[in-house]
Amino acid sequence: MGDIFRGARKVIVWLGEDYEDSRAGMQLAGQLLHVARHQHVSGLGPGDLEPHGLPRRGHKRWKALAAVLRRPWFWRTWIVQEVVLNPHVELVLGAATLTWDELESIVALLEGPIPKIWQLDQAISASELPFSRINRIRLRHRRLIATPITPTNPDVILVGEITAEPGPVAEDDFDADPELLDLLLMSRGLGATDPRDKVYALLGLGKHDINADYSMSPESVFTDFALQTIGAVTDKFASREAAGLELSSHEREVRRAMVLLACAGRQNQKLDLPSWVPDWTVNLASRPLIFGLGRRFHAGGSKLGNFDWQYDVGLQLSGVLLDTVQAVGTVLLESGNESDARAAITSWWVEAQQIALERIARSPGSTVYTDAFESMRRRLSICKHGYYVGESRQKRRDSLLNDAETGNDTAHSTLQTLTLGPTRGRVLFASSTGFLGLVPYGTREGDVVFVIRGADVPYVLRSYGDAYELIGEAYVQGIMDGEALGMSDLMSQDLMVR
Repeated sequence: MGDIFRGARKVIVWLGEDYEDSRAGMQLAGQLLHVARHQHVSGLGPGDLEPHGLPRRGHKRWKALAAVLRRPWFWRTWIVQEVVLNPHVELVLGAATLTWDELESIVALLEGPIPKIWQLDQAISASELPFSRINRIRLRHRRLIATPITPTNPDVILVGEITAEPGPVAEDDFDADPELLDLLLMSRGLGATDPRDKVYALLGLGKHDINADYSMSPESVFTDFALQTIGAVTDKFASREAAGLELSSHEREVRRAMVLLACAGRQNQKLDLPSWVPDWTVNLASRPLIFGLGRRFHAGGSKLGNFDWQYDVGLQLSGVLLDTVQAVGTVLLESGNESDARAAITSWWVEAQQIALERIARSPGSTVYTDAFESMRRRLSICKHGYYVGESRQKRRDSLLNDAETGNDTAHSTLQTLTLGPTRGRVLFASSTGFLGLVPYGTREGDVVFVIRGADVPYVLRSYGDAYELIGEAYVQGIMDGEALGMSDLMSQDLMVR
């Protein structure tokens, strides 16, 4: 199918007949296209509408256009290759037509242009248009075609490089095709009737060694893909070990394996999968901490420890067992619940302060000048009222198509807090020796925090017989730069994750 779309003279998309006032929505699209083409406007806010003859915010024509951009076709995983592989895509709705490039100009007016730096973790924002997610992949693909990637042309940014440490890139890293893991991350919010198509529908776009086999179960498809990612690390680890060398955590294979673990865990699963295998049918409950929230963490140091998989045992990991969870929050912050978002954020913050108040004096994450809770708040860019205020330069424009948040309090954005903020899907915890931090919602008393050697962030594990289950990523104040590896009372150990 990828070859068919790649070789076609044009791709014509049928969005359906007119309904839900779609004629008014397409008329508004025509007005916006005129503004984008002839009036040299880079963005529109509520105060810019009247001078351009556009309807006021909240008008039914804006809602009609939003409905057009959220039609079922845009939410299908299979359509990604249709629009990415062909440069000439035309959208037809009733009697009206728009090219994909024209629609890109319209959306850029409303949401701002796609950043030049590919921020994979920001693609999971529940408020983002599905068009924008697909267009992010399309723009990258078109850029790679127009600008060949060579070691002497470092300005081309690979999707996968967003998770890598800055530095020299090996010559064989310059690939024209994105890794399948990148595509799975960027298209995670898109649907597929058959769960296996979450992987199979992207095979024509990326680099992989997978053949579509519908005799396999969805669980087998997802597990096999995870094993390929893990296997690339174990192969490289074995070759380095044979040469008497250690494997750096900055190696591309290691980075991808760590991204895989960050997307896994019981917090992010509905299918019956090993806990270390991502379930690509569900949206991530939290923005992955492995991407650093503007600054990379180094909790597990720069060298990978033992990292292997055994069929009858599970995933073998090497690291240090930091501590046991003693107290944990209960208030869930999640996107899609903006109606009472401010009350939820306030409740989350009050509960977190109460948990911290009893322990900050003796928390190992506290310093002479700043207690652990305050240090965590500052490092994670959370204001004193519990709102996420980081990344102001990259903050997505408050789109005119979004009615979820129309207030003027831009410093306290519920939208940014519930999409990109580190507290979404997480709660405050305190360990038995006083460490404070964030853990996945659903973490229980008695769960343990484990620092994997070579991993950016610690992980919460739950005892499972003679092994453990992976619950999800953690943030622990005072150990995010590798401090736990140097603590004399913590012994290095291997354990199994199932």
